Amino acid sequence: DGGPNQIHVIHLGELSGEIS
Repeated sequence: DGGPNQIHVIHLGELSGEIS
């Protein structure tokens, strides 16, 4: 469990923080 999907979620969060 927690494959590419989890990584994608983390990436989205990191990107959001940078964009904010």
